[in-house]
Amino acid sequence: MFVEQKKNNEMEIQKMTKQGLIKVSSNVVIFCNIIETTAGVTEIMASVQRGGQHAGTITAYSSGRVVLYYEADSELSKEEKKKIFSAFIDDAEKIFTPKET
Repeated sequence: MFVEQKKNNEMEIQKMTKQGLIKVSSNVVIFCNIIETTAGVTEIMASVQRGGQHAGTITAYSSGRVVLYYEADSELSKEEKKKIFSAFIDDAEKIFTPKET
């Protein structure tokens, strides 16, 4: 998805959304939308799915704030919840860390 603004008939890209996938286990997957602006990645919004059903959401911001929510009826075990959070945080750290050029 692009948010565009035209100046002198030239498109200026202000924001871009990339998609990613984190496979936690054979039954648990995290689908990520990575929001990037000219300043870098600003936000990662993720949907947790277990067995193809929505089980929760995680949003991380470049400021360091993380919001995590598991559905009450997700039937995620304590161990699955730990693995989900750990996998997401590990990947988010890599995504938010600027790559050296």
